[in-house]
Amino acid sequence: MFKLEVKEEICSGCGNCVVACPINALRAAEVSGGKGGGVELKIEDGISYVISDTCNGCGVCVRSCSQKAMLLHAPEHSPASRELIISEINKKGEEAAVVEDAVEEVMFEIDAKRRAFLESVLSSMKNIKVRYLIETGKAEDAKKTILEKLK
Repeated sequence: MFKLEVKEEICSGCGNCVVACPINALRAAEVSGGKGGGVELKIEDGISYVISDTCNGCGVCVRSCSQKAMLLHAPEHSPASRELIISEINKKGEEAAVVEDAVEEVMFEIDAKRRAFLESVLSSMKNIKVRYLIETGKAEDAKKTILEKLK
């Protein structure tokens, strides 16, 4: 599970992180009309409601922070945590011979999580590119270019 840390003393409360999150894992404690029609966040306890079970660790929120007030801590997969998973398998009444296979399954699961993480990053990057094209007015140019290539 990823842990997101927000440095409250640095955070300006602009809300870029909440808006940028492609999977809505961030929630604002309080959103009100900000200067220039933007949003303003009220950060409580140095964090703005991070739904850590949902967070995929893509880091889009961290990159969107203009104040560099966010840090993303990746989960550590230590040998001790693997042993704990294996012991949990054994407690369920499985044979000791399964333990060797369990290590491979755990490693496969970690690889699957890494693959899912990379896929989510690529998906987030596509969203950011589309958003950029729309916000800069270059969406029509991009559409024409794509249609020309398809001909």
